[in-house]
Amino acid sequence: MSVLFDTFVLEYCSKTVLEQARPGMMVMFAFEFAVLAITSLSTLIRYLISLREILIIRQQTQVKIAERRAEIRAARAAAQRLTEAGNSDQTPMPVADLPREEDVDGTDIEVPGWEEKGRWTFVLDLVT
Repeated sequence: MSVLFDTFVLEYCSKTVLEQARPGMMVMFAFEFAVLAITSLSTLIRYLISLREILIIRQQTQVKIAERRAEIRAARAAAQRLTEAGNSDQTPMPVADLPREEDVDGTDIEVPGWEEKGRWTFVLDLVT
């Protein structure tokens, strides 16, 4: 809304200055609304960058959770096979002591995040 309003007022001020052919306070208002429009647009783009980062982190977390659950399934299956085989060389870990797939939580997962965010933010600040 701010970008639209600032652009509208900037256009109005510019037309007024061009039609009256005499600079006055409208020139100062035009510059002020130009700065406000650029700042508002920068804030909007920064918000979109943050939304993109949230999406990337969510996708990475889902992949890591799936990997961790697969590891747990494999460990439980291996422990079950060792228990059923009754192999005396290895002491199998009881299956009950192993973590369950349901215990995997997204808060325990570490993800690298979006490495490009810093670059995009820097370019946005530079252009702004």
